Amino acid sequence: MKTIRVFGLPSHQTKDRTGGVDFVRIIQPLKHLDGFTYKGYKFKTDIYDILKQKTFNWPAVSEKYDVVFLNYTVLDWAYAAMAMFVHKKGRKIIMDLDDALWNINRDNIAHDALKNVGGGEILSAILRDVDGITTTNLYLKHLIAQTAKVNYDKMAVFPNAVDMKLYNHKSPAKENNNILLFHYGSTSHFEDLLEPNFVKGMDRIFKEYPNVEFKAIGAALPRLKMRWGPRYTYGWGHSDIYHWIKDKFPVFMDEADIMVVPLQSNTYNRCKSSIKWMETATATKPGVFIDIRPYTEHIVNGETGYLAKNADDWYKYLKILIDSKKERQRIGNNAYNEVKKNHLIQNRIEDYADFIIKILNS
Repeated sequence: MKTIRVFGLPSHQTKDRTGGVDFVRIIQPLKHLDGFTYKGYKFKTDIYDILKQKTFNWPAVSEKYDVVFLNYTVLDWAYAAMAMFVHKKGRKIIMDLDDALWNINRDNIAHDALKNVGGGEILSAILRDVDGITTTNLYLKHLIAQTAKVNYDKMAVFPNAVDMKLYNHKSPAKENNNILLFHYGSTSHFEDLLEPNFVKGMDRIFKEYPNVEFKAIGAALPRLKMRWGPRYTYGWGHSDIYHWIKDKFPVFMDEADIMVVPLQSNTYNRCKSSIKWMETATATKPGVFIDIRPYTEHIVNGETGYLAKNADDWYKYLKILIDSKKERQRIGNNAYNEVKKNHLIQNRIEDYADFIIKILNS
């Protein structure tokens, strides 16, 4: 049996944090791939840990490993230094891209930095140079092919997935008088929370239901505070994904009754994943989500969640869930069962193995 050695580089980790994108797209799949045997191959994966290893050198990596699997980068000099050694030894590079960085939203903290360094052009050049590309959905795959001018054959779509051994906290629907609507996300979602249809739908909910409040983790928006007063509150999550999953997420799910996920309808957001639906589904929480990709790919409206196209939808679907604990429970349980059946990382490892074997043999 031949061994395939994979070096994983979570490109955005720092000494203070492991980000969600590093965890979901690189660390999680490679941890499950380690030791996996498939089609006459055994996989051995090592993932760079900035706290334990502190440094490494590419000549040594290219001697030891068959494949380097990393998050996207626009650091041209850093990529060039890596690729020179890796390709010189005949090894392969696979890069994951989970965002349409060419179309990044203006409220994203990386927007100005990417534009100032010509990040889109650098990213396209790197994508043309790597041997394989993994990405989150078919829409983004098409965008990569057309924007970066890369061949479809070297790309694979691996939708985000969860590990219910980590996300293992169920939080059933509560029988309470007050209803808490809930959202969590980084600063890149500020404009999404101000999306007009969502705001108008929420206005109607607040007018009709004095017992409803809205809490946003990671988003303290003065415009919403002025509009909704004390019924809009906010809190803070954690930048480290391990701390978030273990300590923060269970507490927030116990507080929450209904998840809400508005997004602006644009190219950047259509390239995102439905990870928020998956995560909250592991806690059996129901939600109302924007009716665009990526949520339309995975949510069955009225069964595993609700999909809102306009202000009337936001009002109507929130009203259904607010009025009925039984409905909150039904949607939450349906979403949980769907994620457990079809969206576990443990069930995706053959796909990763197949793609790595394909790239190695190309």
